[in-house]
Amino acid sequence: MTDIRFTILIVDDNENNLFTLNTLLKSKGDFKIIQAGSGEAALVAALEYHIDLILLDVQMPVMDGFETAQHLKMTARTKHIPIIFITAVFKADEFRNRGYAVGAVDYLTKPIDDNQLLNRIRLYQQIFEREQNLNKTVDMLQDSESRLEVALEAGQEALWDWNLQTGSMYLSPRWEEMLGYRPGSLKPVYKSYEERIHSEDLPAFVEIVEQLTTGTISHFNTEQRLQCADDNYLWIQAHGKVAENEFRHRIPKRVIGTHTDITARKKTELELQRAAQVIETMPDGVMILDVKEQVVSINPAFTTSTGYNINQLIGSKSGLLKSGRHDDAFFDQMRIQLKSEGHWQGEIWNRRASGEIYPEWLNATTILDSHGQVKYYVCIYSDLSSQEHIRRHLHHLAYYDVLTGLPNRELFKDRLLNNISIARREQKKTALMFIDLDRFKTINDSLGHTVGDQLLQKVSERFKHCLRESDTVARLGGMNLRLLLHPLTMRNLQLMSPLKLLKH
Repeated sequence: MTDIRFTILIVDDNENNLFTLNTLLKSKGDFKIIQAGSGEAALVAALEYHIDLILLDVQMPVMDGFETAQHLKMTARTKHIPIIFITAVFKADEFRNRGYAVGAVDYLTKPIDDNQLLNRIRLYQQIFEREQNLNKTVDMLQDSESRLEVALEAGQEALWDWNLQTGSMYLSPRWEEMLGYRPGSLKPVYKSYEERIHSEDLPAFVEIVEQLTTGTISHFNTEQRLQCADDNYLWIQAHGKVAENEFRHRIPKRVIGTHTDITARKKTELELQRAAQVIETMPDGVMILDVKEQVVSINPAFTTSTGYNINQLIGSKSGLLKSGRHDDAFFDQMRIQLKSEGHWQGEIWNRRASGEIYPEWLNATTILDSHGQVKYYVCIYSDLSSQEHIRRHLHHLAYYDVLTGLPNRELFKDRLLNNISIARREQKKTALMFIDLDRFKTINDSLGHTVGDQLLQKVSERFKHCLRESDTVARLGGMNLRLLLHPLTMRNLQLMSPLKLLKH
């Protein structure tokens, strides 16, 4: 039931008739009753109150029912109020056609049958309530449409409404503006849409249309390019849904949908795709961390370099790779620089899955979100293992004898000066010994240089076994050996005796 009472205007010049009808209606329903004793009074009441139904007596003095009805139908506010004429039975045929001509919707004859009257009133009351509900629905639809327009405008979305049977298509002003056209400049037909779809995207959309028209699908969501007024193409996200079906065969009649401009997103996706391809093929390892320093992504080179597989690393803390060579202060300083400058680079030692510790050159950069907050850390690692090996090899060549592995002249000179400095400071003694091998030249000349080299190597090994870590034996060239003993003790001299050396 509606929350508005059904209002009935009773018009009759006979007070007894008014009383009888008023009493009957109030006893049989929740009606609001307005009474008028003349046609003139009826016109005033119809304007003063919101009347839903009029029971109008035909035969009244001064202004009869027909004239009253004519005036009611001439006024905008009252012309749609249904009128039921009431007349004497012997006048019914005479007045019926005339009453319909001036706007009556029904006739009742006196004496009035109570049930007949109530049935007629309830019929019009139902019509009234349906009209009220319909008006509410229309209001809700209008409100919904207004909200939809605001939402679409706020979301920069365009609306379209396609009648599959007629081919007509409503294109919202935003739809045309999105493509660079003035609102209303495109024909409101499906062809205006289809002919602007990129040739590469058209076959897929034609298939969607085929599925829609046959009822195979009821909605779709696709991405496509539409040609703009300047002949460039705009990437759009198209959503569509069947809004109305043909009643008997359930064949779609209308499809409505929206278009969203996703050109910027597609451009970003393309850039990200290219960046991902570059990262995937980079020879350097790449690791991406979130703000909690948890691993969110790595490239193949990173797994190859570290020996960890992707399942071991994703979601784990980056500290898994720590070698132990750097203290907390080192990493704290790295974080401070990343926060203040957005990048950090330098040499760092990490640990492979095998446990091997190795050097890398790390280039770390922060990625910020739209609010300027750190979202990711991108870390690019260049393995310095080969460079470290070369560096160590060059260092060995520069300071060690190639044949024997003993310190050469440069390293011996450095250690000699260092030992003298320490001996002076600590008031201790340092011994410098010159060593030669008897008949080495004879062995070298008679047995060959290969045997001579082997002899030098054997002698060098025996010296190494006799010395402490603080002592040094060096080869300055040929059989020119030098020995540093620091600090000097009698024990050292005993170890260097020919007998002791021969035992080794």
